[in-house]
Amino acid sequence: MAAVSAACQQRIALNDGRTMPSFGLGVWQAPLGACKAAVLHALRCGYRHIDTAEVYGNEQDVGDALAIFLKERPDVQREDVWVTTKFFPRHGAGRAAVVRACRDSLRKLRLQYVDLYLIHAPHTRERLEQYSALEALRAEGLCRSIGVSNYGIHHLEELLAVCTVPPCVNQVRDISVWCLHAIDASNLTGRMQPLHHTLAASRVLCVQGYSGRGLLAARAGQEVPRISLARRRTQCINKIVAARLRSIQRTRLTG
Repeated sequence: MAAVSAACQQRIALNDGRTMPSFGLGVWQAPLGACKAAVLHALRCGYRHIDTAEVYGNEQDVGDALAIFLKERPDVQREDVWVTTKFFPRHGAGRAAVVRACRDSLRKLRLQYVDLYLIHAPHTRERLEQYSALEALRAEGLCRSIGVSNYGIHHLEELLAVCTVPPCVNQVRDISVWCLHAIDASNLTGRMQPLHHTLAASRVLCVQGYSGRGLLAARAGQEVPRISLARRRTQCINKIVAARLRSIQRTRLTG
């Protein structure tokens, strides 16, 4: 458990001045009930970053688990746990739909704000209007940081040309390409730079990978490990992933 807790303490600086835990638990495809148990277990093991979404259908489980954990641990404050959720874009859904969805997510999560609110995908024509709604929600205090997910370079260029508040995060699946890198959002040409060279830039976009464990194993030609809640197994998998990420970083910095 100590190894898990130590890994979860590392943080990434975002372009709005906040820092985000660099390792977290995503609950995509986690069914109700099982999701609550998994989140509660993760928090007890030292995780301080939980990632859910409107379309996952399990925000209520995340909120219930967080409430139980904070009651168990009075030394841990709400501000110590980073919660990410996402608006799922539907065709024809404009600014009002985003505001309604955010408030509904907060109700299910039993929270007054989320730490990071993302647009889940760029597949609708209303994506710029939807992002404008995120800026308004941030100003209102219903989300502390805002960003996007599954955006390509051309989507980011389009957004950065008109937005007032640049996205803090682009959450993407292809971790082997994007992970441990950032894009200089002030000169977005698709050129990727090592993370440690760009964190000090004034408008840096953090690229966050999801489904990292399975993808790393698959790309390395290994069997995708089965995830178990057993403590020893959890520590083992986390160590494998951390070692693989360090290997990717060394390869990119020296290649």
